[in-house]
Amino acid sequence: MVILISGATGTVGREVIRALNDQAATTLNKIKVRVLVRNEEKARSLLDQYENIQASYVVGDLNDLEKVRVDDLFSNVERLFLLTISSPWQAKIESGFVHLAVKYCITLKQIVRVSALGCSPERDLNCLMRWHHDAERAIERLVDNTEVKLVILRPNLFLQNFLTQDLRVIKSQGAFYRPKSDLSVPYQISHVDVRDIGDMAAVVLTDPVEKHVNQTYNITGPQSLSYDQLAQIITRATGAEVKHVPIPEEVFANNFQQMNMPSFVVWMLVKLFQMYKLNGITANVHGDFKIVTGKEPRSADQFFTDFKSEFQ
Repeated sequence: MVILISGATGTVGREVIRALNDQAATTLNKIKVRVLVRNEEKARSLLDQYENIQASYVVGDLNDLEKVRVDDLFSNVERLFLLTISSPWQAKIESGFVHLAVKYCITLKQIVRVSALGCSPERDLNCLMRWHHDAERAIERLVDNTEVKLVILRPNLFLQNFLTQDLRVIKSQGAFYRPKSDLSVPYQISHVDVRDIGDMAAVVLTDPVEKHVNQTYNITGPQSLSYDQLAQIITRATGAEVKHVPIPEEVFANNFQQMNMPSFVVWMLVKLFQMYKLNGITANVHGDFKIVTGKEPRSADQFFTDFKSEFQ
């Protein structure tokens, strides 16, 4: 069995590879992993870290799949882990890839797609929750009336974003900035540790396909916390005071505009937090991770303790 992984060198993909390698250490059968990557050097650097999986890579771009040999990509693939960058073109990109997989990969049995908690057709057109919904529907239509089984993973906002987006400001200013609440009550989010997404994906990708037929799993952390509470947790973990600073949405947007981010990314972030401020499904704690893996989800305290050296 070969597991084909897209987005393998990103934040989530790396954790999926790590979790598959950890799982392979406890099984007799060698797990075969093939990754689709744009950067060959990154692929080698990533895969060379792991010895328990039998890993290979194919160089290609999801935006230009005509240049990729179908046999190289899909030969003997039974499971597909589908992860792409959130964008307004997500449904088109993913459906193009899945169309090829369903057409040419006769061994394909399962697709595991990473979505987002809160995705819905009711979200604004420029919100990533709408893009994920549209991509989910497009893939469902492609696998309908086939033997391929679809599993959707819907994680909440990543704790790792504090490393990728806030680290420099936290270290230089002792603070991080988020859009302020529109109400007197602060909004809360059950942030998820990406390592849990990796662990969840590894279980689904290696369990019997029949165990997860047509399942959607919501993945959250064990606590729903405000940003003031998260600032307190960071302070305890690192030993240095860190504050949460609420700011108006227009200031939040301007900060990203000054970084020359594309307009669609700026609006995506604004709309994302407009949704979080509703204190809806993303403020809830869901038990799907423990039900599937049998493990407790990693807490924010554990995350910031594990990575405290990054903040010092």
